[in-house]
Amino acid sequence: HVQIIALHDCCCLQDDAHDTFIQVSRAYEVLSDSDSRRRYDVENRIRRVNFFRDIVSCLQALNT
Repeated sequence: HVQIIALHDCCCLQDDAHDTFIQVSRAYEVLSDSDSRRRYDVENRIRRVNFFRDIVSCLQALNT
């Protein structure tokens, strides 16, 4: 809640404050509702798996 107020374009002078405010607001809406959060998790499961797979690949490449 505090972050939302800090990012509101009336309070924040950053150029992208409005866009960031919208993104954080939408994220809060999804995370605050268990059904929405569950749908989001199901829809984005593959993206998360790929993200972590890419991180592991990068770490392995750094260690060689």
